[in-house]
Amino acid sequence: SDVCSSDLVSADRTYTLPAVQAGLNYKFVAEVGAADGHDWIFVAAATADLFKGGVLMIDTDAGPATAAAVVADQSDDDQLQVNLPQGGTAIEMYCDGTYWIVSGVVMSTAAAAFS
Repeated sequence: SDVCSSDLVSADRTYTLPAVQAGLNYKFVAEVGAADGHDWIFVAAATADLFKGGVLMIDTDAGPATAAAVVADQSDDDQLQVNLPQGGTAIEMYCDGTYWIVSGVVMSTAAAAFS
């Protein structure tokens, strides 16, 4: 398992995952206190390497925070975009040899999305 942390960055960051292989495991953690205006974009190595699972999206916009599940549709999702991650955002990706299984929490004012 590898842990990648993200502090303040100067631009959106694209992370290309390696080709699917059973046992690969990565965790991404936001070290920032508040969003710094940049996104995390996770892209599978091949369009056939799809995401399964999902994240719990905590919308921290003005007013009471709301929670919603953001899940991969398992038909064509080879990318996950986490918009403006704030501190508390932590995403784990585990590969079963066929799929990238995603789990975690996204804290942000902008929704995460699979595509």
